[in-house]
Amino acid sequence: MEDCVRSAPAKILLAGRDPKKDFVVENNQVGFTNFGEGVQVFDPFTGELREPTKQDVANTAKVVDFLEEVDVCNRAVGVHEVSQDLAPLHNAEAFFANTTKHCMVGPFSGFCTRKIVEMAAEIVGGMGNLVKRPLVTFHTCPVSP
Repeated sequence: MEDCVRSAPAKILLAGRDPKKDFVVENNQVGFTNFGEGVQVFDPFTGELREPTKQDVANTAKVVDFLEEVDVCNRAVGVHEVSQDLAPLHNAEAFFANTTKHCMVGPFSGFCTRKIVEMAAEIVGGMGNLVKRPLVTFHTCPVSP
């Protein structure tokens, strides 16, 4: 375990589409992200409590982009009007297009991981650029067997 800790880099770049929105994870650096993933939303126009849509993913990404206190965009809600096997792709499309900050998402599968990486690479002009400026971080919540 200690070998793994020693092998970790001293800094990790969480790149945004706008380099001014980059966040560097390093010693004594504190950053903030929004909460993810809300399973229902109050529609701001109708007051209805409902499942989130792709538009809600886009709208929450816009809010996160605006908030100077939030350094990284975690997908706040998830798309529910599509097959859940493909929802991460729709989530990624919605937040990539609506925030200039680094993004975090749970990809659910190897297929979705590869496709989201391809999307991010297109945004930055190729895989080589994505390696230099990683726009997305993947995370998962482990489930006990």
